Amino acid sequence: MTESILALPELKEIQDLLKMTKKDLLGDLSKDPEFAEETKVLNQLVTIIQDKISKTNNLNSLPVKDQIDIAAHLNFFHTLLEEIFAGEEDFDEEEFEDEEFEEEER
Repeated sequence: MTESILALPELKEIQDLLKMTKKDLLGDLSKDPEFAEETKVLNQLVTIIQDKISKTNNLNSLPVKDQIDIAAHLNFFHTLLEEIFAGEEDFDEEEFEDEEFEEEER
């Protein structure tokens, strides 16, 4: 097995994502009190990831332990984003499935 199991995105891609998140997403979420706690955690997480990746120009040159640490933080970041924005979609899908089931019973 010659490829690394850790497939981190390009450094520039991560930096751009974090900048966009901090600028746009967190700005919009901070206006909605429903997302206050999530906004706070996302903001802290963005700062942590930015600190970790600012120490290198090449993520693949980092020790495996550091690569795993960054990958874990990025995974948590994406999970939080999915929870915030997919929550309503999941609810709507369940509601639709219930309506469909009720129609079949009639």
